Amino acid sequence: NSTLKNNTNFTNHDVFYSRCPFGMLDVGFSAALAKADIDMLMIGQILADKNHLTRPTSDEMASTKARSNRSMNMLNALWHKDRGSFLNKLVMLTETTDGWYNSNTTMSLDASVAYNFFSMIDPMLNSSMVAKMSMQLLQHSGTVSFDCGNYPLWTVGGCRDSSPIIPLVNYRVSTGLILNGELGLGDYISNGLLNLVCGLPNSAESNLMNCSENVDFANAFNSTSALPMGKNIMQSSLTAAVVLDLLLPDKKFTYEGEPPISSSSVIFLIAAELVVAFAVGVVCLVLSLNLMRRANADEEGDEFVQLVNEQQPLYEEPEDGEDRDIANTSGIGAWSLELMSYMSPMKWFSRDSANNS
Repeated sequence: NSTLKNNTNFTNHDVFYSRCPFGMLDVGFSAALAKADIDMLMIGQILADKNHLTRPTSDEMASTKARSNRSMNMLNALWHKDRGSFLNKLVMLTETTDGWYNSNTTMSLDASVAYNFFSMIDPMLNSSMVAKMSMQLLQHSGTVSFDCGNYPLWTVGGCRDSSPIIPLVNYRVSTGLILNGELGLGDYISNGLLNLVCGLPNSAESNLMNCSENVDFANAFNSTSALPMGKNIMQSSLTAAVVLDLLLPDKKFTYEGEPPISSSSVIFLIAAELVVAFAVGVVCLVLSLNLMRRANADEEGDEFVQLVNEQQPLYEEPEDGEDRDIANTSGIGAWSLELMSYMSPMKWFSRDSANNS
């Protein structure tokens, strides 16, 4: 703070470079930034789905989305089409007339280093990019070759001079390949690292059960001798953590959005649907019983009409000139009068009186 107060011209060339000695777009840092922004966007979506009191607003979500797109575009801008790989870029700072600096011009650093593969930190690249970078990991010669010795992965490509093998770099590249669908190549790099740490030959016959007791968790290994580098070899907890994660990988985090309504509302709707379904079932049962009762009554009525037809033919109109009083003594009218006479209470009363006498 005291330095800032003493410097009145903040656009001075020396002051600017004292705070930013060089400007470079690094593949690893750009990929980490893009991954962090994607994770922040997912966290915001989870908070919004969970209906937390601290859920982000729509403006905050839009800002996070825009930031994620910007960082992803910055990573994609590091892709070199001719090399088929991501390359670091130097930012060409030019001073303007008003004393400020413009950084619209960049220059790619044509260096084949394993750090360029850090762009596969997350499955956010297209398949063609991953395929082109994977071919470099399988080449034994050339300026962009990395499969140079008995153990992968050389930190510097080209297969010219002996290059150190760094466990952390191998771990990030192998996990990135697996996340982007290159399972075979990713397993090859991770198994090679485990054989290197255990002192086993890098072949299909190697068995980690034969791993020696003197495991070297070094920060780096010589690619030619496969021995830990450094005079005073120190065991690295970072390398030990890398080996542990390769042997027992973490479960990949997945998240599925919840429905737009809360669980209590869903339970209420299900209960209401069950009540309506039960009421419909009861109504259908009552209607079925009513129809069955009416069907039985209709059958009894049909039997009654059939019995009447068997006892007496239906009433027929008398011919012209005949006395219509004959209708009272023939046909269904006569049968009805006879039935009413037979069921008359007076008749039954007179019959009982005759029997008593």
